Amino acid sequence: MRKPKPHFYRFPTAGLFADYRSLPPAELNVFRAARAFLAFADMDIVRMAGLLGAWPMLPVNLILEILPSWKKYNQAAQEAFGTPAVEQFRQCVRLALNDGPSPMGYYLAGIAEHHGEAEIDNYIHDQFHETLIEFCRYAAERLHGVQRELDDKMAFEENCRQFDLPCIESFLRIGANRSVTQVRAGAMTRAKRAPSLFVKPARGSQGRGTGRWDETDGSYVDATGESVPDFDALLQYLTSQAVANGTDLLVQEAAVNSSGVRAFGGRALSTVRLVTLRTSDGVIRPVQAGTRVAMKANAVVDNYHAGGVYFHVDYRTGEIGQGTAMNFPNAPLYLTNSPRSDIRLTDSFVEGWEQIRHLALNLHEKLTMHTVGGWDIALTDRGPVAVECNSVPGMPAPRQRPFSGFLGTEYARLLSGEILTYLDRLAPAGSRFRFETRG
Repeated sequence: MRKPKPHFYRFPTAGLFADYRSLPPAELNVFRAARAFLAFADMDIVRMAGLLGAWPMLPVNLILEILPSWKKYNQAAQEAFGTPAVEQFRQCVRLALNDGPSPMGYYLAGIAEHHGEAEIDNYIHDQFHETLIEFCRYAAERLHGVQRELDDKMAFEENCRQFDLPCIESFLRIGANRSVTQVRAGAMTRAKRAPSLFVKPARGSQGRGTGRWDETDGSYVDATGESVPDFDALLQYLTSQAVANGTDLLVQEAAVNSSGVRAFGGRALSTVRLVTLRTSDGVIRPVQAGTRVAMKANAVVDNYHAGGVYFHVDYRTGEIGQGTAMNFPNAPLYLTNSPRSDIRLTDSFVEGWEQIRHLALNLHEKLTMHTVGGWDIALTDRGPVAVECNSVPGMPAPRQRPFSGFLGTEYARLLSGEILTYLDRLAPAGSRFRFETRG
């Protein structure tokens, strides 16, 4: 079974060796217990070496983690927030050792605004948050067996097709070993006939390595102006890219936004990220949502880290909230309208919300027994389609603005409850990872 990597190799602190039997099962205590359990689960030589090796490296890791961000942004933070540089450095150390945001997150989230008075328990390091999902993945695989592959985009598509769930169609897989493989019969012909093609790594994140190629009179041009004379030349070019980067590429249909979404989203596919959580009683429910819109006219993806705008969405109703765009170290951009139109999105509702919600719940029910899934779904001219799954979805708020506080949300409450259930089932009776103060 896959060995999860908990977030303790760099900072082996904050409850790793605590005895949780006498502690109250508050959310942060439960999350730290999950991290500690995962750190010692299936201990082997490699894991033990990582744990022991982290201690002597702790001062070095702290400096490597803190110093670059502190040097780069402490002056800007002094001017913007009035927090002295020394106090910022102290706060960064305090946060790093207590599972708070990373030093970069300290600045991006604007915690300096609190003048050193931030309540650490309201902020979770994104790597620590990932460890919680890793714990749940580990527990689900211990209890239910190895799960379907969801992070490989081609495997995700095949799983969707097995259950007749609508998804983006891949035509070709171009290997780093120079192979060009049809995904299914007739795919090469369909790729040649497609007016536009979307290319992305078989494994990747945040829109890195993606491209869109539009066909015009037999030649192909991408968003940067790069052109090739014909389809065969395009395959040769993409093969050279796969070899150079050492990663397989998928050649897919360039899905088209629905007319309503296209009015504000343009050509780049706009997606809704809907995070769902499966509880031990088998109920699957949404716990967090957002929709993304590309900022630039020539953008090919809508990812927040690729310059897109993230609009918060009420996961219960589909109502769109305020949008945020990264603009650091200057003040973040808060938007109510689409960045390239006068269409107001804030206070409106996601088009096709019930269909999108239904598809996300179906994806989680059919494809995995894992506790949490982050489903990227686009409303296209042929209805909602699944784009990909994020088995370890990121933090529930954009990093540019102060986090709304992960602890205390329904997401955190449900996740805490599932972790408690898993600990009761996996940790031996009397184990220091099990809370005995409940009830």
